[in-house]
Amino acid sequence: NYDEVLARSDLVLANCEPVAESMARFAPEIHVIPNAADPPDGGPLPPRPAALQGLTGPIIGYVGNLSSRLDLDLLDELASSHPSWQFVFAGSTHLGRDALRLDRHPNVHFVGVLPHREAHDLLRHVDVAIVAHLDDEMTRAMNPLKVFVYASAGAPIVSTPIANLPDLGSQLLTARGADGFAAAIQVQLDRGRQPVDPERLAPHT
Repeated sequence: NYDEVLARSDLVLANCEPVAESMARFAPEIHVIPNAADPPDGGPLPPRPAALQGLTGPIIGYVGNLSSRLDLDLLDELASSHPSWQFVFAGSTHLGRDALRLDRHPNVHFVGVLPHREAHDLLRHVDVAIVAHLDDEMTRAMNPLKVFVYASAGAPIVSTPIANLPDLGSQLLTARGADGFAAAIQVQLDRGRQPVDPERLAPHT
């Protein structure tokens, strides 16, 4: 498909250098345009989404496809070792249902696919947004759009140390392993939600 489609394309765009490099054999020229964040809307906090009603304790959120890029062993251990944290996953399992094994934990909640506005409102209410991705060939050749979405919503972020993460200062922490990841989440919980730094975010809008 890449061979046929890119051979017929007049203009080829990629969202990071690793993707451009991986596609170089299919097109003579590939232009890199990174993903970006919407500027923060600066509006008042929206009402608490229905998906979060009745949840008590810190809310750890993930928005995106619930696919093979997720480190399910990491998430399994986090949910088990921190029963007071509520893990909320918004997204599709159309590429595989393996993530649903986490549903055995009473503090894991799958809320399905949300329209963009509802997903954004949910992120305005989570205490920490996570990018629990494996470090593999696929994630090394991607520019994680969800980080920019999280940043625009003002959510503190914790990610595994995958490639192509933007510099968002203290809004984005990276950590390895369940203990390190949990410690980074706790740092963000202790710090609390901070106003978005427009100067820090500006280069990524």
